[in-house]
Amino acid sequence: MRNLYDLLEIAKKAALSSGNFLKKEFYRDYETFLNKGRDIKLKIDIESERLILRSINQDSKLPILSEESGASDDLGDTYWIVDPLDGSSNYFRKIDICAVSIAL
Repeated sequence: MRNLYDLLEIAKKAALSSGNFLKKEFYRDYETFLNKGRDIKLKIDIESERLILRSINQDSKLPILSEESGASDDLGDTYWIVDPLDGSSNYFRKIDICAVSIAL
C-alpha cells in the first residue's frame, strides 16, 4: 500500500476536481431523485461521485464505499469512503455550506 502522503494527495485531487465542478454548477437547477423531508438526492450527487470515483481509481486500487453507489468491492481493512455532496439540501437551496467528503 502507498504511504499516507500519497493517499492524501489522491483524496485532495479527487475532492478538488469534484469541488470545482460543484462550484461551477452551483446556480443551475438540478434534477432531483428524492426529496423527502431533509433527505434530498440530486442528479449532481451522481455526477460528482462519478468524477471522484474516476479520479481515485486512476491512482488507487483500494475499494470504495460511496454514499450513492455503495461498495465497489469487498472492503477489507482499508478503503475509501466518499460522500460526493455532503450537504445536498443546502446545495439544492443555494446555501453554500456543503462539501465533498473523502475519507480513508
